[in-house]
Amino acid sequence: MMRTIKIYVPPGQPGPLLEFLPTLDEKLRRKLLQQIVRLSQIHLCDLKEPHFKHFVLEKYNQLYELREKNKVLARIIFTIRDGDIILLAPFIKRQPRDTMKALEQSLKMLADIRDAPEFAVNMKWEEYL
Repeated sequence: MMRTIKIYVPPGQPGPLLEFLPTLDEKLRRKLLQQIVRLSQIHLCDLKEPHFKHFVLEKYNQLYELREKNKVLARIIFTIRDGDIILLAPFIKRQPRDTMKALEQSLKMLADIRDAPEFAVNMKWEEYL
């Protein structure tokens, strides 16, 4: 079973993930993209640490974190909606509050998507490879 991977792209902007990936070194970008591919194929009950984390606080319980590291800790907050994966806020984790900031940002993105579903667009893999 393949799930569709979508990314948050507000109108007239490239979207956070498209801006984030080119800033990473080649090896980390490749590892992150491999995890995203894995995410489209993995059974939801296998979303476990170290590569995936489900947030348990009620406010954030629809959110997950995809985790990868090379020299830095790269993270992407995502959600699962109608069987699709929607990648929301990518960030480099340097301190604990980076995660909180990304979670809050992700909640705003989800609200945008609820109001305007077209903000969640299918990920075009050729843009990353």
